[in-house]
Amino acid sequence: MQKSDPLGILRLLVVCCAGMVSAHALWAATPTFTVSATNVTMPANGGNGSSQIALTSVNGYSGRLTVNSQYSGGDMNAKPPNGGSGGGTAPFYTLNANSTAKGTLTFFPYGKIVPIARLHRPAHVPNTAPVLGLAIAGWLVFRRRRRMGAARWFAILVLGAITIAGAAACGGAGLSGVYPFTVTATDTVTNTAANTQIMVTVP
Repeated sequence: MQKSDPLGILRLLVVCCAGMVSAHALWAATPTFTVSATNVTMPANGGNGSSQIALTSVNGYSGRLTVNSQYSGGDMNAKPPNGGSGGGTAPFYTLNANSTAKGTLTFFPYGKIVPIARLHRPAHVPNTAPVLGLAIAGWLVFRRRRRMGAARWFAILVLGAITIAGAAACGGAGLSGVYPFTVTATDTVTNTAANTQIMVTVP
């Protein structure tokens, strides 16, 4: 019967322990990042609300991040505010190694058009363009069909234009309540993500 080698067993244990320590150190040193955000209370006058966000590098991470928010409640018929991206002006954040980047995430009342959509409208086209367009179309119809009761068509078109303009201007305040949102920061190259939960209160 072959005798066991105490020194060999000891060497094996030392190698195994060293491997486990190295693996743990490698796992602990993986570069990553975290995101934090403050809760939001929407203004009672129907204005915008904002959440202060902070992106923090962990273990030397550096890269570019996008920050977005998503309603995470279970009520599919809810009318929560609309969460913008970086306030509509800074959708990308550059995070340097071992540093923190701060920004603002803007929330808009339910039904309100976010500024990002407005940026694509030519500066010379006013907000009343849909109303004027429908009014002109109605006038053309009136001229072409004045013998077929076009005045009635014109009145209908003008009424529709006024209704659309009123809906676009007023939007909708949504329902009062507290809405849960998930704020997510995503690396633009690796798609690695970190998230946090906030609450948005509509008075």
